[in-house]
Amino acid sequence: MGAPTQNAPASTAGILSEEENWERIEHFLGQVVPAATAAKVRLACHPHDPYAPPGYRGVTRVLGTVEGLKRFVQMHESPYHVLNFCQGTVAEMLDDPAREIFAVIRWFGERGKIFNVHFRNIRHLLEY
Repeated sequence: MGAPTQNAPASTAGILSEEENWERIEHFLGQVVPAATAAKVRLACHPHDPYAPPGYRGVTRVLGTVEGLKRFVQMHESPYHVLNFCQGTVAEMLDDPAREIFAVIRWFGERGKIFNVHFRNIRHLLEY
């Protein structure tokens, strides 16, 4: 199975633009984050995995970039709205993971946005 291509046909879900995706996330978080905060339950979102190019099969996945994840955790600010930080998935989003991953971890960590961590594909990071 090869890498996804930009020309793949849309799925049965149809077209979902970046804007509409963010609108849906906004609506969802507006309902869920206050309830989770009141109940003191952490919402730990996992980044989109595996990577898919923007618009692949009609859907632009917005949580497949570091900038998208930053935007996500800043929506409806709460200490209970955090990430399941998948280090392997995030590393795959970077041009030079062995050098860049530490700054990304620091950005989310300093803001208290990491609830738990998945470690995978760390071989090359350890060689740095």
